[in-house]
Amino acid sequence: MFNLLRGCGAFPGQRIFYRRFTVMHRTKQSRLVTTLTGLVVVLLGLSLALLPASALAETSFQSDPIPTATPGHYTAPTATPGANNPATPVPTSLLPGQTQTPTPVPTATPTAIPTVKPTATVVPTPGPKIVSDPPPIRGTSAIVVDADTGRILYAKEPHLSRAQASTTKLITALTFLQYYPTMQALSATTTVVQEDLVGEANMNLRAGEHIKLSTLLLGLLTNSANEAGMALARYAGQHMPGPGDPIAKFVTAMNTYAASIGMRDSHFMNPHGLDQDGHYSSAYDLAISGWYALRNPVIMQFVQVRVTSVEGHDFYNVDSFLFRYPGATGLKPGWTDNAGRVLVATARNNGHNVIVVVMNSTIEIAKDVDPLMDYGFTVLAGRATTPISALNFGYLAVQGVTAPPAPTATTAPTVTAVPTATTGPTPTFVVAPTPVITRKAPVTAVPTITPFPQVRPINSVEALSAEMQSQLFYTIQLAANTTLKQTNLGR
Repeated sequence: MFNLLRGCGAFPGQRIFYRRFTVMHRTKQSRLVTTLTGLVVVLLGLSLALLPASALAETSFQSDPIPTATPGHYTAPTATPGANNPATPVPTSLLPGQTQTPTPVPTATPTAIPTVKPTATVVPTPGPKIVSDPPPIRGTSAIVVDADTGRILYAKEPHLSRAQASTTKLITALTFLQYYPTMQALSATTTVVQEDLVGEANMNLRAGEHIKLSTLLLGLLTNSANEAGMALARYAGQHMPGPGDPIAKFVTAMNTYAASIGMRDSHFMNPHGLDQDGHYSSAYDLAISGWYALRNPVIMQFVQVRVTSVEGHDFYNVDSFLFRYPGATGLKPGWTDNAGRVLVATARNNGHNVIVVVMNSTIEIAKDVDPLMDYGFTVLAGRATTPISALNFGYLAVQGVTAPPAPTATTAPTVTAVPTATTGPTPTFVVAPTPVITRKAPVTAVPTITPFPQVRPINSVEALSAEMQSQLFYTIQLAANTTLKQTNLGR
């Protein structure tokens, strides 16, 4: 009808009326759809709320099974009693008037947990490795010495003389301390001159600087400062009698001292160890210098300083051997083009002290020194292939060591024929029986040694200053088998 009227144009403004009618019709349809959708959602929610839990479990998504028996994989947890598990089904429906009786859940009886007393964890102290036979080394010459008796445990070209680099500084320090042995003497000051600032300086001294002798000695033995060696030599030489260059006079004193302690393969031309014609030593002689350095309380006090600052200068000990080897105690490495890698190393383990010297090695000198040190301790522990009694390398010719006399060969006694009574013109001789001679084993003389000094480590600037001010070196008591603390080696 509406269409008919619209077609005939019966109503004025029919287009407006048609549009309004269309909008109203569509609005009613939208409301109806919305209402029906809401009812469906409500009904679906009610149905889900009324469904039993078992039905929900059956309609849930199942994931892939988790391996339970494969080592290293996750193991699924076991079923809990009373839970919704296949072994304990839950009834899906009840008769009218019935109520579900809850299944009693057993209560676990608490089990007393025994109290375990904590035990102290014993951490084994790392020690030297067992090296039963002398290891092959790269160095041209080497020596291993029992630092307690002076007995040589291993030697390779021990008297071959060659450049020794900064191991020179051991003799520099020992010679200087012959003239200034106390902390009172080392508290004196000196002035650094430009000529002291030689190449490869490690202490950053400045010309015109006033500095204590003890600070210079500290730099010599920790930083391996070349300019410190020059300043110390200049100060000592200036106070020596006679004319001449003070450095040359001190170097002459170094050679005199080295000869007096048995260093027959050495000659010194400077106090720092840089390459120079006529400047050389041997593994045997460097072991002698290590022997006396170990027994000098001032040297052992200073070489144990690791990192500190004194009089505006920073000090650091650059020896890697002291940080990597168990029981390491010193002493001095060196390196130049002519010398290669050189090291005088000392360590203490199981009540024994060992000196190892390697000369003209490569940058991997640790592969020479460490196995040799291990071998030395293995021999002293009686676990080497060749027992110590069979070693024939002799002893260091140092003060305090008396090598046992070599056994002398004995000759058989002369047998004299004893005549008997004669019954005729021809005498009959009866030879006396050979006497039985019991030879006593030669008595091995026990070498007498100078004991190690008692030293205490310095780990801070304050401790070092306190040691210097109180002059504790006057009261250092010498005691046998004193433990040597860890130090660093300077170059």
